[in-house]
Amino acid sequence: MILVLLIVLIPFILGLLSEDNSLSFLYLFIPLQILPVFVVMAVMLFQLIMAIIAGVRAYNGQSYRYPFNLRLLK
Repeated sequence: MILVLLIVLIPFILGLLSEDNSLSFLYLFIPLQILPVFVVMAVMLFQLIMAIIAGVRAYNGQSYRYPFNLRLLK
């Protein structure tokens, strides 16, 4: 995940280091590139929390259904 953030931030870093602002138009695209990264990280964190809750409930012998789960088989 850190590698993805570095790849996204390279144009920003290069724009700060360049003396002419030839890369200044890239500043507009940086939030559009970073937002999906944070959305993916939030989804991964949600999945981790739900897996921990499911594991604890299964250990205690309780049943647990994942939220937002499609029931394809009955």
